[in-house]
This record gives sequence, structure tokens and C-alpha cells, in this order.
Amino acid sequence: MEGHTRLVGTGQPRRHHYVPRFYLRAWGTNDRQINVFLIARARPIVGASIRGQAYGRDFYGEDGDNERALGDIEGAVAPALQHLIASHELPRQGSDEHSLLLTFVALQSLRTERAAAQAAAALHPVLQEYLHLVGDKAGLDTSGVELHLRRPQLLTLQALEPFIIGTSDLVPLLLQAPRHLEFITSDNPVIMYNTFCEGVDYRGVTGVACAGLQIFLPLAPTLALALVDPVAYGPRRDLCSSALRATPHDVRQINLLQVIGADKVLFYRGSDMPRALPRLLAGAVRHRAAPLARFDEFDEVGGGNSVVFQSYSPMPNINLQLSFLDIRNDALSIPLHERAAMLRPIIQHVRQHMDAPDGARETFRSRQFVRRRRSPQTG
Repeated sequence: MEGHTRLVGTGQPRRHHYVPRFYLRAWGTNDRQINVFLIARARPIVGASIRGQAYGRDFYGEDGDNERALGDIEGAVAPALQHLIASHELPRQGSDEHSLLLTFVALQSLRTERAAAQAAAALHPVLQEYLHLVGDKAGLDTSGVELHLRRPQLLTLQALEPFIIGTSDLVPLLLQAPRHLEFITSDNPVIMYNTFCEGVDYRGVTGVACAGLQIFLPLAPTLALALVDPVAYGPRRDLCSSALRATPHDVRQINLLQVIGADKVLFYRGSDMPRALPRLLAGAVRHRAAPLARFDEFDEVGGGNSVVFQSYSPMPNINLQLSFLDIRNDALSIPLHERAAMLRPIIQHVRQHMDAPDGARETFRSRQFVRRRRSPQTG
């Protein structure tokens, strides 16, 4: 396991890598070095240490237990991912290798610094509202009190199993970059998008349960993985387990999403990328300036005393158009506001088997709520 290090006897905190080194080596100029693009400075660094990228000191806790558990998962995933990259062949859906691929996607979506920041931004206003409600009932002044999660990444990792189950219905596609072009990656490499719901800005549409979900993960400079909702999208070409040839436009759009979703750094291999990345960054500036989370409150209609909180991460609308994928005609006929509320069939099936004591879920659904106000955006 290579995800953490501690020098014996020094007492120095461990380096907990939230993007594993075995993954970054696919972009490495050699086994130990990689080209880095610092987003804040728009500055490339050639031949940086792979070991020094995408880590936090004791990021998953001082005792190292969580880091060791993540390292065990990485140890199982790495050979399957490396075989996929070498063979350009996707594993059969339902196979052990397919499960390992979904596990890696889920893990890289949930474990990064950016994911932790998004979770903290989404939960902070909810925690504050709860604090004020409790304080009001107890007659306490909580106006100067702030609640913060110490390690939100440990909370996001609790969603690992639901994420894997919830994405098991998505169809995997392997994309091969044209010659002389490459997929870049970042310190937050898993990107969630939803072409089916482009234009919806009043709720989240990139959650695991959402109809129309698309997930993109670069696997190497020459390869990227896409996971797509088969009910919302239809292929423009005959699909198979081997890689589809992406167009230059496909690569640019997937790279743009990577720049938008990155936290601090991008990783690349080609010597021409330092000229291309500033142009991508210019196209991403507006989207990167968007808040990490939005927060709304809804009061119950008709004199009820219930309040609903909605906290979500807004999706950047880049008008994503991919050469190999279209929204299905029957899906296009669904009004946009209905699409935003739709769940994929696998999620509906799971929910049907969840316990709901005394019909509480249906009773809650029968109530009506109206937005009280849009709270200041967070993040």
C-alpha cells in the first residue's frame, strides 16, 4: 500500500493521498515524476514529484485506520484498472472487475479535498439552522456560534456503498483520444454531469440517484471512462467493450469539465499542454467561480410547522455535446422540470424496499411546501 507514509521515529503526520499514486503514474513522465499545472497561478511545473501531489496530512485521521482501509481497496483496484488501460477492454457488467471499477469511481468521487469542501459547504447552513432552532427552543442565544465539520471527508466516505450500488445500472463507455491529443486529470478527477437536465439551476441534478446522470473519469492520457444512464441516453454508434474513438471536440469538452471540477492542480503529460491549459482555464473561470453549494428553505403550506432544507451543488451548464451519445427521443419529450425530479429505475427499486414506519414517507410526500427564501450561497 502506498497511500500513506510516516518516517519512523519522527512523529511527523502521515501523507494521506486522496488521489492515489498508482493512478497518477499513468500521466507520469517516469515512475516518480509528473507534469503539474497550478490553477491559481496558471503555471506549469514540469517533472514534479508524484509523491508530493494530492495529499493531506492525516487527512483521514491520526490513527491511520481509515487510510489503511483505503489502501487495501486501492490494492485490489490497481491491477484491474491497469489491465483495463493496457487492454483497452471494459470488464463485463456484473463481473468482479466491473465492481472494482465502480468502487474506484465511487472512492475518487468521495475522498478528495474538493469533495470534502463541497460536503462542508452543503451541510454548514443546515447545521447552523438546526443550531438556531435548538437554541431558540432552549432560550439560548446562538447568533455568534458556528458549527463546522472537522473532517467532512469521513462523512462523504460513508456514502461509498450506496454510491457503488446506485451507479451499477450505468452503462460504461471507454473513450480513446485522437493522436496528438490527451485527456488531462486533476486532484478531483471524477466529474458528475447531466446533459438530460441542462438548464435546471434550482436543484441538484448530479446526484447518484438522478435520471440522466453521466460520470467522467480520465484513466490515462489516451483513455477516459464514461458511465451513462441508459434510459436517458442512446449511443450514436454501435457500442462494444473496446474503446470508442473520441473526437477532438469530445476531448476538449471532457477536459473542460476536468478543469471546472478540479480543486488546485491539473496533471498532464504532453509538452503542448502548457499552451492549451490556459485557454481551457479561461473557459472555466465563470464556472469555477460558482458556489460549491446552494441552500434553500421551504415552509409547509397550510399552517404546518415543518421546514424542509435543500442543499445541493449546482451543475455548470457547458452545453455538453458528445459525438457518441444523444438524449433518447422519448426522453426528450419529457418536460425539463419533470426530468429534474426523476429517479433512475434502480434507485426507485431500492427505495421500494426501504422501511418506512407507519407510512411516514407517504405522509410527508402528501404535504406541500413553499420556498421561504434563498439563503446566501456557500463555498
